[in-house]
Amino acid sequence: MNKNILLSLTLLTSQISFAKNMTLSEAWSQINSKSKVIQASNLQLESLKESKARAQRHWLPRVYLGAQAYQTNDPGASFFGLLSQRSLLNSDFNPDLINHPDTKTYTKGTLGIDLPIYEGGMKSSQVDLYNNLAKAQEHSTSQVQLEQFSQVALSYASIAVLNEQKNKISELPKSI
Repeated sequence: MNKNILLSLTLLTSQISFAKNMTLSEAWSQINSKSKVIQASNLQLESLKESKARAQRHWLPRVYLGAQAYQTNDPGASFFGLLSQRSLLNSDFNPDLINHPDTKTYTKGTLGIDLPIYEGGMKSSQVDLYNNLAKAQEHSTSQVQLEQFSQVALSYASIAVLNEQKNKISELPKSI
């Protein structure tokens, strides 16, 4: 316990000398720019705004492209590779070729488009949700900044009071 008090007093003494050279607005601007809590809150707000912007584009079609290629001599994989090629011949059902296939390369390409026609209001409700979440996060960010400012102001005032007391104590031996 005594070590904690000694450490606290040491820190306060260093803060007192630091506070002599800095105003409250300077201290707040430094803490505001470097605060990890405020940065995290701002990043959360940016994330929600981006999610809202992405949700607002829900009506845009989604285009996709897929490609697969593999080489195998496994009987099951070869048979299903033949089926996926969609070009079967009578010779493909030869039992010897099915059980002991040669090594073959199978490829498949896909190009598609998803066009939302009717979504039942789900996506527009999702846009409203992200809009409200972004507003709530803006208020939360303001609250975090206000809490941090009040803590900084309280600490600054405490340091100023301790600095005055230190000055009075240092002049006490002169008056005695």
